[in-house]
Amino acid sequence: MAEVTAPEEVRTGACVVRAETDGCTGLRITVTARLDVEDATGDRRTVTTSVATAVASVREFLQAFARGA
Repeated sequence: MAEVTAPEEVRTGACVVRAETDGCTGLRITVTARLDVEDATGDRRTVTTSVATAVASVREFLQAFARGA
């Protein structure tokens, strides 16, 4: 019988971008990031009207996740 080894621990993070517009006040972007989906207290939320700020928040999430933070 062949020996079975357990795979390395798999980490899962999530980053959700929500864009809203009401036609009057313009664009509202909410970026919710969680480095570990198992940790409900780990949400970091950014609310902005700036596309550049929203993209920067997503970039920061991806860099932190890649570092294993």
